[in-house]
Parts: sequence; C-alpha cells; structure tokens
Amino acid sequence: MKKNTESLGTIFDAQPSELSGNMHCLSDSKELVIGFITASSVEEKRMFITRSEVGGTFSLGCESISILNDPDTIKEWIPGRLPYDAEYGTGGNISRYLVSDHICVDCKSRGGLLLKPSFW
Repeated sequence: MKKNTESLGTIFDAQPSELSGNMHCLSDSKELVIGFITASSVEEKRMFITRSEVGGTFSLGCESISILNDPDTIKEWIPGRLPYDAEYGTGGNISRYLVSDHICVDCKSRGGLLLKPSFW
C-alpha cells in the first residue's frame, strides 16, 4: 500500500491500483477489506542425540571436590561452592559431599531457566 501511495511521479513507479485479498466484510459486502487468509498444517519433530553425535567437547573447566560431611569442612568449602551429589557410607548416612563452583552447578548462574519444556 505504501508503494502504491507514496512512490508516484515517475514512469518507473508502480501504477495506482486497488488492493484486494480473499477476505470480505460480512456486514457490508461493499466495504473494502485488505488481507489474505491461508490454511496450512504444522509439523513437528523431536530428535534425541547422544554426546558422541554432537562432536567436539564442551567444558567449563569445573573441578569436583569431595568434602567430609562435618560442620567445619562444610563451613570451609560451601561459601564459594554448591553441593551437587552425596556419597553414602555405611548405614546409609551421608559421609561426603561432592561440591563445585556455582557456575558449574547452578544453570541459572549462566542464564538458564527452570521452566520445564512443553514436550516433557
């Protein structure tokens, strides 16, 4: 529409014309309606790949540290790190924690979201 109304004046410009589409006004058949409606299908495909199919390596250089489950050791290591797993000793008690830097354990620190994808 902009081309038909603003670019007029030379022999190479588009000639004035009336735009039309396949939409019509139901209440007034003489009212001009501009637009097109189409229908199509949507196709989706989910793919699952293994690490070997990706190629290359990705590493944040994260170091995993195993610390004892006692208050003094936890107080020493946890302020700069987060626990992400536990090692169990006899009797099912936690004997050690595996800890690493925040950026390695918490995906939110790298811009990640905790929203479950719609396909899960």
